[in-house]
Amino acid sequence: MMFEGTLSQGLNIGGGGGTTKEIKLRLRESGSSASFLSYDFILGTMLHELVHNVHGPHNATFYALLDKINDVSSSTPILDSLDIRC
Repeated sequence: MMFEGTLSQGLNIGGGGGTTKEIKLRLRESGSSASFLSYDFILGTMLHELVHNVHGPHNATFYALLDKINDVSSSTPILDSLDIRC
């Protein structure tokens, strides 16, 4: 398993900065098959990994873009706009 023995919640394969080939996200707590992580936690992890497509390293420009995306995400609830029952 890709996350076995790590604390990582997401993984950007390919280096980021425009070279991303694949993004992997953990959906469950490590070692747990009983429940999923929260939607908000998984969304936050996915947005973090997507920002790596633009900015590879964790620096000021990375976090500035992540903050902008999080602001938009929090003001536009995705699930609330869909007719989906979770």
